[in-house]
Amino acid sequence: GHFSRFMRPGSRAAAITAPASVDTAATVAADGASAAVVIMNAGHRAQDVQLMAAGNCAPVSLPAHSIVTLTWNLA
Repeated sequence: GHFSRFMRPGSRAAAITAPASVDTAATVAADGASAAVVIMNAGHRAQDVQLMAAGNCAPVSLPAHSIVTLTWNLA
């Protein structure tokens, strides 16, 4: 449900850079009003990463074996 709930039909893929130790996917809604990022940590250890978007930076803690979904309004 992480992908289909937040990455709706018509959304377009967004470029994202992440450490090689995590898998990511990012989209911007078709109307440009919101964005979603899904980050998967398949590793055996928790990881801390930095999400940077639109000049802002947010720390994100990823538990081991987790999938985290982040959303925000762009409008």
